Order: sequence, then structure tokens, then C-alpha cells
Amino acid sequence: MGLEKSTEVLYNNLNLNETRNDMLNIYLSMLNNAEEQTEFERLYLEHRSKMYHIAFSKLNNSTDAEDAVHEAFLRAAKNFQRIMKIPCNKRGAFLDVIVRNVAVDMFKARTKQGNSLDDEDAPMPVDTAPPVDEAALGAISAEELMSFISTLPEAQRDVLTLSAFSDMSNKEIAAFLGISENHAAVRLFRARKAVTEFIKR
Repeated sequence: MGLEKSTEVLYNNLNLNETRNDMLNIYLSMLNNAEEQTEFERLYLEHRSKMYHIAFSKLNNSTDAEDAVHEAFLRAAKNFQRIMKIPCNKRGAFLDVIVRNVAVDMFKARTKQGNSLDDEDAPMPVDTAPPVDEAALGAISAEELMSFISTLPEAQRDVLTLSAFSDMSNKEIAAFLGISENHAAVRLFRARKAVTEFIKR
């Protein structure tokens, strides 16, 4: 038996696919109807690998990364009615937000680090900036705007994604990410300020 065949046999004996199918069945059992189950399975199959790489980039440990992905899908299943309201092409980005924050939380717990950001105790921001006029907004394409948003710091980009695509309040964002409501508000304020300045430039 050649090496390639031996590897294939070993892989099959480990039942890795069965394990993943078992986990998928757990998530599906948490959903309300066949439509949600079909969409969840699609997202699982299309985005699981990317989510694992996101988690691994934060944790540098395969077991921890798998645990982060599992926790992320559990959270997604619990909030799937909200996810279904997000445009289909934005749902993967929502999953990225979830797994990234799970991984960051795990890293902090593992290393006993507190919040590394300096805005936890910042005062609740008040947005006094004038609104963007239609001429300025019309000069920016949707592609340019999304490209700029992708360059924002992850913490700001994540809260902006949750606010814009899932219509979460600051309180809901805070609960979802495991941070204070003030912290969520500060991140969102800074993200919106950066976007406004980009449009007005």
C-alpha cells in the first residue's frame, strides 16, 4: 500500500468528516425551519475554512482555533433569525466578525490579558459632526466605500458591520461581543467618524 493510500485510510479511520457532520447537525437542530437549515449549511460549508484561518491567525493553535470556530457557529445558530435579515452576500462577513471576536476573547483568557484598547474608559461620544452632503456622497462609489471600510481597525470594522448589516443597537453589539456598551459606542463612533472623513476628503 502506497503512502498516499495509507494517508487516505488513516484520514477515513479518524472519522474527521463524521465529526464535522455531527457538529453541523447540532447547529441545524437549533434552527427554526428548513429554510434556515439550508442557509446555515451553505454558510457552514462555504465559510468554515476561512473562519478557521481567522481563528488560527489569532490563537496560533489548531485545537483552540477549532474551538473558536465551534463557538462562533453556536453563536450564529442562536442569532440566525437576525443573520437571515442580513443581505445574503454580507452574511459571511458577519461570521468573520463572530469568529474573530471569539478568538480574541480566547486569547485574552489564555494569556490573562485585559483589554488592550485604550477606549474602554473613554466618555460616551457625542457625534456633533455635520452630516455628509449628497454631492460628497455621490462622488464616492460603493466599491470605494467598502474598500475603505475594509482598512479600518478590526474592532471598529466589526462594530460597524454589526450595526450596519444586522441593525444591532450599541447594547446588543456589546452583549454580542462581550464588551461594555460604552466600549461599543466608542468603537462605532470612531468607525463612523473615519468613514465620514473619508467621504468628505
